[in-house]
Amino acid sequence: MNVICKLKEAEHFLEKLYEVQGIEDKFKRYLDRFLAAVRSIPNFLLRNYSVKFGLGIPLVKKTVF
Repeated sequence: MNVICKLKEAEHFLEKLYEVQGIEDKFKRYLDRFLAAVRSIPNFLLRNYSVKFGLGIPLVKKTVF
């Protein structure tokens, strides 16, 4: 998956948020998915640019606590 896909995913869930205003349970689910997509964009950019420009930033997987 790349940055463009993540941007499209975020846009999709933002549109869904507008559609379900006032329906609390659906709104919360779409908000969670929208925020997850938006939060992942900087990570994708960092990975892409680290590889492209040889920045040497270690690409480690997220540690779950």
